Amino acid sequence: MAVSSLVLAVPEQEFHQEMNKINNWLVELRSLGVDAKSRNDLNNEKELQDATDNIKRSLYEEYKKAYA
Repeated sequence: MAVSSLVLAVPEQEFHQEMNKINNWLVELRSLGVDAKSRNDLNNEKELQDATDNIKRSLYEEYKKAYA
């Protein structure tokens, strides 16, 4: 019985880790002024990370232009 509960715990743990990563990216996007109105299956960690990186890059380029 312990083996079967261990097998169930691993996917559940991975699910929670993935949700925490996604939540971290959503929090970072909100800190940059971007708020997703809805969440769907298309919002995965990679997509959120790319969006965050693109916004940061854009803000940095605008900063460089303004203060160069």
